[in-house]
Amino acid sequence: MALHVRRELSKREMDEIDRTLADRIHQHGKIRLFVVMESYPTFNSAESIYDDLRFAVKYKDHIERMAVLGDEAWKKHWIALFGLFGGITMEYFVRSDFKSAIGWIQSPKEDP
Repeated sequence: MALHVRRELSKREMDEIDRTLADRIHQHGKIRLFVVMESYPTFNSAESIYDDLRFAVKYKDHIERMAVLGDEAWKKHWIALFGLFGGITMEYFVRSDFKSAIGWIQSPKEDP
């Protein structure tokens, strides 16, 4: 499942994402999530990013892998946030690494 975040998410959008995730999880069990983050005015802190992606925490037991594509400037914030999404295998990619991000999210599941 892919999600393109261009601005702060409204309650209606958050509810729609929640319903879509729940539906995909019901259909497939585990899912992979590809999130493209773009800067927007209220995107001023790691806390605001975490708040907009709280659905990932809710469904963490059902997200097999999550790739985040964003700006180089946000890379350190994302790496710091990964600990808050405990249980999800995550990788951050800068926009120029789009093909690498797609390859990683689609790669076969690794054996433990």
